[in-house]
Amino acid sequence: MQLAQAVFVVPSMRIFLDTEFTDFQNAHLISIGLVAEDGREFYAELFDGWDREHRT
Repeated sequence: MQLAQAVFVVPSMRIFLDTEFTDFQNAHLISIGLVAEDGREFYAELFDGWDREHRT
């Protein structure tokens, strides 16, 4: 019995990252954005637990 062998080639791709924090001291992440070279995008934001006046 012969087993099939799968070979996967995954080319490298750059992913660009953007973040937003509450402030420089005691910083808390409030949003993150990712964009891949192929155009795929991801964005997430924390909607409570931070004060808009203290973001950078």
